[in-house]
Amino acid sequence: MLLFSPDMQLLERVEHLMVVVAQTLTGDISVRDALVQHTPEKYEVEREIGECSRTGAALLERLALPVIVIDGCVFQPYLTGKFRVKIN
Repeated sequence: MLLFSPDMQLLERVEHLMVVVAQTLTGDISVRDALVQHTPEKYEVEREIGECSRTGAALLERLALPVIVIDGCVFQPYLTGKFRVKIN
C-alpha cells in the first residue's frame, strides 16, 4: 500500500473528478449520475483547496514581514512584540 501526503491525496482526488467530467463528456456516464455520485466529494475537495490556499497566503504574508537587525540581534516584533535572537 502506497501512502501519500495530504497534498498528493488532494491532487489524486482532483484528478479523479476530472476523469468523471471526461466520462460525462464522452457519454460513458450521464451528467445526472455523475452529479449524484460525486457532488459531495466535489464540495469536500473545494473546501480543502480553499483551506490550502488560505494557508499558503498566510505563509506568504508572514514571509513578507520585516526582520530588524540591531546590534547583532534579530527582532521580529510581529511574533510576540519583543521576540529577539542573538546572532554571533
